[in-house]
Amino acid sequence: MVTPFRFFRVFLIFSRGNNMSDTKPLNWKLRGLYYLTQISGLIVLAVVGGSIYLYHEYFLFLIHPNAVVALIVALFILHSILFALQELTGSKVFFVISRYIWVFFFLAIVYVTGGVHSPFLFLLIFPLLVSAADLDEHATFIIGILLTSLFGALIAFDPISLADPSAIVKHALRATLFGVISYFMYSIVKETLRQKYEKEETKRKFSELIELDKVKTDFLTVAQHQLRTPLSGLRWGLENLLSDASIKAESRLILSDSRKKAEDAIGIVNEMLRTVEMKTARFSPKKVSVEFDALIASAIDELTYLASRKHVTVSVVRRAPVSIQADPKLLSAALLNVLDNAIRYSPSGKVEITFQKDDRGAGITVADNGIGIHPDDLPYLFERFYRGKNAILLDPNESGVGLYIAKQIIEKHGGAISVDSTLGKGTVVRISLP
Repeated sequence: MVTPFRFFRVFLIFSRGNNMSDTKPLNWKLRGLYYLTQISGLIVLAVVGGSIYLYHEYFLFLIHPNAVVALIVALFILHSILFALQELTGSKVFFVISRYIWVFFFLAIVYVTGGVHSPFLFLLIFPLLVSAADLDEHATFIIGILLTSLFGALIAFDPISLADPSAIVKHALRATLFGVISYFMYSIVKETLRQKYEKEETKRKFSELIELDKVKTDFLTVAQHQLRTPLSGLRWGLENLLSDASIKAESRLILSDSRKKAEDAIGIVNEMLRTVEMKTARFSPKKVSVEFDALIASAIDELTYLASRKHVTVSVVRRAPVSIQADPKLLSAALLNVLDNAIRYSPSGKVEITFQKDDRGAGITVADNGIGIHPDDLPYLFERFYRGKNAILLDPNESGVGLYIAKQIIEKHGGAISVDSTLGKGTVVRISLP
């Protein structure tokens, strides 16, 4: 058997659009506006009810002024109780109940002040406008259907309409016009509130991103001291041990492998720190005169151990002396990242570095005959943390920020970097600088 309570419960579930057992906290899209409408509703009720009660001589147009005051008092009490329960329990069901109570209250006001002839018919538009505060189209649709049905009931039971059926047509036209105007006003309010909500959401998310970025930057800055310093000390200690000629071959192999792992870890930490520096004021090139001969020789020297371990031959083709205005530390970091990739992914292969200068500027080309890059990976090579599929298979422990860092540095100098590759045959990286 369908009891009135069960019917009302089903109606509430449908109007809310979710489960009635849901007790999670309220999540108003525009919380400030929600509280404004709730509290201002109580204030308006108190002012209007008090005015009618104290100055009833100014409200002679009310057919039943005492009934209106009684309705206002009842609504004030009910709304206050529901608002308090809503805040205490955090359940939206009390807001839904309150919304329908307001609908019936406005209908009662219209009824006791003349029905379809009431000067307060415009009050029926307010439930629609208030429902826009929650940006809930489903609930607003239910409110609209309910108001239309109730307005139709007012027309049907109007004494004039019962005596003159032709008046029904006039009232129906009024109802249609009222509905169109109501929907138009609701649409304006809803769109305005939606834009306000999206703006607030964008600001909130932007603030969260800034905070997250700050936390990440702080963490990586701490990592500079907490990770890089002990790793550098570990590498220095291992190099000292390896310099001892009395170390046995088996122990030397273990120490060499440990040094490799320490160097790889230092490289990853350095790359992570470099990505942080690029987002700060510190990432600003301090340009001086830079000789390519010295720059390339230094990079090759730093990667000698890696080249030896990978059995890679590195050669340099010097077409002409090259000198440009650049930041030597940053440019060296970019070249090291490109050269590191060329050596790392060309096991038992060759890497050739060519540099020259012409009217358009200086250029460096790093060519290898390594594993190459799959065509599907080429568009994403310069994205942060991206690694090609075959690169992951060959060396899964790299960070994937080397080419990203190189691109940022080269572009900061006003240059450009590009990659051409054939899978299984090798890769060519071209760097141009003004």
